[in-house]
Amino acid sequence: MARQHRSPARRGAPNVRNRSADPGRGRPPRPDRRRHGAARAPPKHYANGMWHLPAGHMEPGEPVTRSMTREAEEELGITIAENNLVLIHTLHHLDADDGRSRLQLFFHPTHSEGQVRNAEPHKCEELRRWPLYRLPADIVPYTAHALAEITRGNPLSTVGWPA
Repeated sequence: MARQHRSPARRGAPNVRNRSADPGRGRPPRPDRRRHGAARAPPKHYANGMWHLPAGHMEPGEPVTRSMTREAEEELGITIAENNLVLIHTLHHLDADDGRSRLQLFFHPTHSEGQVRNAEPHKCEELRRWPLYRLPADIVPYTAHALAEITRGNPLSTVGWPA
């Protein structure tokens, strides 16, 4: 499942966001067999009406792995142990909207507990799944880029930077 949880950067927290390529599933992503989940953001939220992955900012003093597990709990209602996260992609993203450089970290959980559900309906209109090779057209562009790179097996990419 996926969706965007975006809030103002918090003082003292690094400018790193967490994403999960497929929370709640135990296999590595494969373009021919995997189904990817996404969520549509409601009006007045980041990526209004677009599909995105579960995400959020790190809290001050919070390790990146705890941030990812917290976001999965808050947004999807599932529990993932920090030691069950595998970093599968790092995206260095230059945001055209605000000119800020961000590292986007994409994790794959090897195990999770609970049933995936929309735990924040006030921030997420709906959850859906698609095959990775047939994502919707209205997905957040840098998310589509990262998922394509993950599908190719590339652990690192950049987007938004001048050529």
